[in-house]
Amino acid sequence: MSTTRLIDHFSALDDPRQSWKVTYPLPEVLLIVLCATMAGAEDFVQIELWANRKLDFLRRFLPFEKGIPSHDTLNDVINALPADSFQACFTAWVDELRDAAADIVAIDGKTSRRSHDRSKGRNPLHLVSAWASRQRLVLGQQACGEKSNEITAIPALLERLELKSDHGRIETRRHAVCRQINWLKSDRRFPGERRFRDLAMIAMVEAEVQREGKLSIERRYFLSSAKLSARRFATAVRAHWHVENRLHWVMDVVFHDDLMRLRTDNGPANMAAVKHMSLNLIRNINDKASIRARRKALAWDDQYLANAITGT
Repeated sequence: MSTTRLIDHFSALDDPRQSWKVTYPLPEVLLIVLCATMAGAEDFVQIELWANRKLDFLRRFLPFEKGIPSHDTLNDVINALPADSFQACFTAWVDELRDAAADIVAIDGKTSRRSHDRSKGRNPLHLVSAWASRQRLVLGQQACGEKSNEITAIPALLERLELKSDHGRIETRRHAVCRQINWLKSDRRFPGERRFRDLAMIAMVEAEVQREGKLSIERRYFLSSAKLSARRFATAVRAHWHVENRLHWVMDVVFHDDLMRLRTDNGPANMAAVKHMSLNLIRNINDKASIRARRKALAWDDQYLANAITGT
């Protein structure tokens, strides 16, 4: 996929700035933020610093007639972009990367701890993300107020994606599935209660753990839109933890997500989408190096970065 095609996916975004005041076109702003994030920049000061040293590289793809905007301008533009539209553009782009083969999609939430603003009573951003386990792609994300609101964010995310489909211990896991769910389809308890329209079964994992002579039992319950066998469900549950190990861990340890201090407007959600876009592009590189090593190479080698964002 060419860089122009990638940026074109975001052409549907309405530039929130007054047209007569626009000095730096929106595609140029987005390209700067994306490339700098892939190359290791962690805030807008670092993004501006990177871009000023890579102007010739950036001009391979767009004119940049007015040069590089300040970090304040970059911050203001990303904060002002409507988050819902930005997420929709991200989803449309990822849809071109996905293949049609069946995959297990794991959905989980994560809080960006430093995105709160106590002075304005704003809680940290909590983001529910969808992760394609086999393809190792972030398919989309949906912001919600807090972890307790995941139950309303998940259906909205699924609708947008249009998806069809330890040491020193002994642990025994039992998996049970139930496809008889008519009893769950009674009248709503209150007007407007959210329902899972395509719910096909409910399932349970019972984990029995023996550690240092002590026995503990934990049960977790799952909702599924696919009618799975118990064996297939067990595979799906193991894949679900990929969202923790291969997405959330990378966001925290490699992208230092918890250190991002964006606290206003749509900035936290939009930058989360930029980081997910960066991760998808980095994982798509035909290279056996780790994500961390690839990111360093992206900062050092312009051609390596150019190949990553063009998919060549």
